Amino acid sequence: MKRWLPWLAALAIACPALAAQKTAVVTETTTTIHIPAADYDRWQRMGYTTSDIFQAYNVAAASNRKVDDVFAMRKAGKSWDTIAMDTRIGIHQVYGVPSSMVAGQRMVITGTTMTGLAVPITGYPLYERKLPDSFFKDGYTLTPQAYSRWRAAGLTRDQAYMVANASRVTGIDPGHFINRIYQGATPQSLGIQFGITPSELTKVNPEWRSPMWAAAVDEPMFTREKLDMWW
Repeated sequence: MKRWLPWLAALAIACPALAAQKTAVVTETTTTIHIPAADYDRWQRMGYTTSDIFQAYNVAAASNRKVDDVFAMRKAGKSWDTIAMDTRIGIHQVYGVPSSMVAGQRMVITGTTMTGLAVPITGYPLYERKLPDSFFKDGYTLTPQAYSRWRAAGLTRDQAYMVANASRVTGIDPGHFINRIYQGATPQSLGIQFGITPSELTKVNPEWRSPMWAAAVDEPMFTREKLDMWW
């Protein structure tokens, strides 16, 4: 019994102190960012996308700045990463919900043409969001930047165009076909495995034969109407 007396005495002293401590309670809050329809239309007329507008309002809200000031940074050529650094906010605050916020938040666009349209914000960046239906209808579109990157990685001109064709027809990421080419896959084997016809795989889009494309990729203009691929 004597061995327990010091512990009991300590507990008797500690209990009132513990009881006096307040219990932390976390409550859910809702933050609403209002984008008047007139302003939304004005930004779009200036060439900004919906994503740009949402991100600008996110930055303005997180940094306590005017939206016009944020767009001025964009107009000056600054990336969203640079803007986040300049305004001293986290990059996640530009693309999604700030860490200080809780679930249940929403962004609401208000105005005459968009009243009551609620756009849920998740913690996922824009590239994880649902793409418009037109993206899946149009299929993969090769850009000069992607083409130049593939060429620098060792693909021939014909192989790069073939990869773009295969990705557009199947909806599979072009990186998969590039890796298959590195592993020795032939156009014939790719066509058989993925159900792509020779005409689809060897097609040359008109834009790839344009002077603008040649200037963008810094190569001589492509003149053939069909890829020179062994079948």
